[in-house]
Parts: sequence; structure tokens; C-alpha cells
Amino acid sequence: MGLIATAIGQLRMLRHRAHAARLAQAGGGRDAMRQWRHVFGNTVTDGPFLGMRYTPRWGDASALGKLIGSYECELHPVIGDLLRAAPDRIIVIGSAEGYYTIGCARAVPTARIDAFDTDGLARWNTVKLAKDNGVSRRVYVHGEANPDSLAAVLTRGPALIICDCEGYEDILLDPQRTPALAACDMIVELHEQTHEHLGEDIAARFPGSHATFIASTDRHVADYASLTAISESRRSRALREFRYAQRWLVLRTQAT
Repeated sequence: MGLIATAIGQLRMLRHRAHAARLAQAGGGRDAMRQWRHVFGNTVTDGPFLGMRYTPRWGDASALGKLIGSYECELHPVIGDLLRAAPDRIIVIGSAEGYYTIGCARAVPTARIDAFDTDGLARWNTVKLAKDNGVSRRVYVHGEANPDSLAAVLTRGPALIICDCEGYEDILLDPQRTPALAACDMIVELHEQTHEHLGEDIAARFPGSHATFIASTDRHVADYASLTAISESRRSRALREFRYAQRWLVLRTQAT
């Protein structure tokens, strides 16, 4: 990646982080976070990463949902199923602050985790979160994920891949360029704003895998007991993820 492209990418990240911080603070978000942490501290209370220590980072509008355990709850059944299979290797593309990276490391204590993110601050946060949870020896943090760097980590064997890379999945997840992908299970957050039916196009590249799609759904306050720590008027807002309708693609090999 050239210097100009890198600088533009970093500027976009800073703008996104600042916008997310404003969302997190608006409408009583800061007070809701304070109320919740007063009771539960920095421990995730529900979902597949129950018990993980998670320190909210500046600019993460979904931080409270991650602590509550409601974050991307649509994926919880499939994530739980895939993690119970105890994969030897897990690759997280777009690791951000490390929520999935460290959550997976705790859930599968025998797995090696490779985390990719282009944002230096995000990588630092992932390293810190790994230390906080005592999994540093099994977590390897890298910069940009591209076909070459992905192929390099896949030389160790098939992996469970969790991918959220802002549209780059269209280029990255190509078994013609990276044949080892065909043996991997994958959960892919789809960014279809400029590429309609991107999920179907990616799925077609993996005829040997079983493809399913998951769509975003509503959250319900009654599903999360820890919300009683927050003022009633702020409970629904605590579950918001500030996103449009979202789809995920799940690819599972015939063996899983």
C-alpha cells in the first residue's frame, strides 16, 4: 500500500472513530456505560465470550453492547457451534480492538489466533486486551491482510476465518488466488453498499462449502438481565449498534 493510500486510510479511520465516539456519548450513552460498569466492571456478561475482560475503547459506539453480550447477537449460535469444534487456528481479519480475537482465544484455549488490522491503534488495543485476558502467547497480531499475508498464515493448515474488512472481502476471499481458503470455515460481514449480491458472488467461489446468510434482527431488553443496571429509559439504546441492515455470509466446509 502506497504512502498516500495509507495516509488516506488512517484519516478515514480517525474520522470514523471520532464519529463513533460522538454516537457513544449521545443520548445518555456515557451515563449508561458508567451505570453498567459500576455494577459489572469490565467483564462480558452474556454471549459466546462470557467472562472476557473487555476495556471499552474511545470511539467504539458498540462497546456497551459488547460488554452486555448483545453485540452481533445474530451470529452467536453459529460462532458457538464453530468454536465448540475447537479449531486449531482462528484468523480474524479486521480485528479492531480485539473483541473477537481475544474472545475466540479464551473460548478455544488450544488455538493459535492470527489477527489482522491496518490500524496501528487497533493492533495496540488487541495486544493489550490479550494481556488483560492472559492469552498473549497464542495471539499473533499483524498489519494488512492481503492475499499474500493470508496465504502465509494458512500454510499452517485450515482455519476458522472471521472477516470484517470494509468491502475488501471481495478481493481477499478468492480461492483462485489463495487456494487454502477452500478448506476454511468462514464468517464474513458483507459490505454490499456498492456491490449488490456480493455475498452470493463470494459464495459461488466456494462450491465445496455450504453457504448460509444471516441478517440483522431486532434486540430485546428482556433478553439481557444485566440491563437492569442501567436506567430504564436508556436500556434500549444500550443495545443499538448504529448500523444499517446487515448481512453475514457463513461458509462451512463439508466436514463441519
